[in-house]
Amino acid sequence: MARPHDRARAVAALDRANRLHDNLRALEDALGVEQRDAWITSLPRARHCYDCARFPDGAGLNPPGHHAPEKAFADLLG
Repeated sequence: MARPHDRARAVAALDRANRLHDNLRALEDALGVEQRDAWITSLPRARHCYDCARFPDGAGLNPPGHHAPEKAFADLLG
């Protein structure tokens, strides 16, 4: 069952996204794009992260957002 709309929760999520953007922009301004990207790729990622294929150590993984439907919905199909 879906949760009812919670405006405060939505605003908090947007605030968090804006802070993340501001921090990444400051990191880029201070250190440059390459250093920013190196820091991001050094962060831990989930083993089956769908977005990790764009990083050098993600060779062989699906590109961002490209899951085979049977894998993406396997848990729903039972």
